[in-house]
Amino acid sequence: MILNSQFKPLVLLFLISLSQAGNAQLQIYTLPTDTLLALEQYDKVLKIQKRVVENEPNNAREQYLLAKYYALNKENKLALYHLEKAFSLGYDVVTIAWDNDLKGLHGSKKFKTIIAELKENYKKQHLASDYKLTFSILNMYKQDQWIRGKSRNCYGICSPEKVSKIKEQWHIIDSINGDFIRVYLEKNEFPSKELVGTEAARAFASLFIHASLDLQEKYFLAFRDFAMKGGVPKSKIAYLTDKILSERIGMTLYGTQVQKNDNGEYEPVPILHEEGVEERRQKLEMRMSLKNYFSVYGIEYPIED
Repeated sequence: MILNSQFKPLVLLFLISLSQAGNAQLQIYTLPTDTLLALEQYDKVLKIQKRVVENEPNNAREQYLLAKYYALNKENKLALYHLEKAFSLGYDVVTIAWDNDLKGLHGSKKFKTIIAELKENYKKQHLASDYKLTFSILNMYKQDQWIRGKSRNCYGICSPEKVSKIKEQWHIIDSINGDFIRVYLEKNEFPSKELVGTEAARAFASLFIHASLDLQEKYFLAFRDFAMKGGVPKSKIAYLTDKILSERIGMTLYGTQVQKNDNGEYEPVPILHEEGVEERRQKLEMRMSLKNYFSVYGIEYPIED
């Protein structure tokens, strides 16, 4: 289902009523580990991810992320162990060949053996996949993450001219990606794991969450249904909902957004019906409590008056 522009107010009301519920000037961030990765604080990232894997030992993607973080921290034996674990649980291999986070493993015979075997298995299991679409999505996502990482690394230390140039690049990349998504969704549903593989399906969802507000609102219901049916993690619904609401009314439902106050300190974007936020997060299978989520930004939660 898609909605025309005249129904945008109805979408906003739907978002609020959906879970019992922006300001364009707000500076919003959504992924706590990104900040730590940009600062190369891999030990802290590992601490967070190990906690996640302890809670979800059979989650292939989380095992893969743990392998990546061990590789970045130069703990190659543990990285290979969790990489094998991820693939044994069914994690797609399509992005591994150009994942720079794993470059410390590329010289390992064990790594090469794993990749060769898994590529063969992947071909057998995904004969119906649209490989051209898969790699188009993954290449767009690579650019998406590159410019966001560049911006994070520059924050607070770069000249205004460089910051302005990065913002310009960011806008160009998001515009190109957004145009692709718009054209694709006009004729197709959200790409499934069966069509493009797990990683590309997730990447497309992330690109959609980074798209323009009008596009997000137009396809919000379709995206919600797609996620609820298992197309991507349900947590993506929370990020999209909060992104739209933070832009429209300067509040969130799931606490996924933070901003900087006048003192340059992080603080949560205000949460609507905050007393029920943890329950709402659990319904969408969000893996981390708000206390742990906000602690990455140095925010103590709950906040005392």
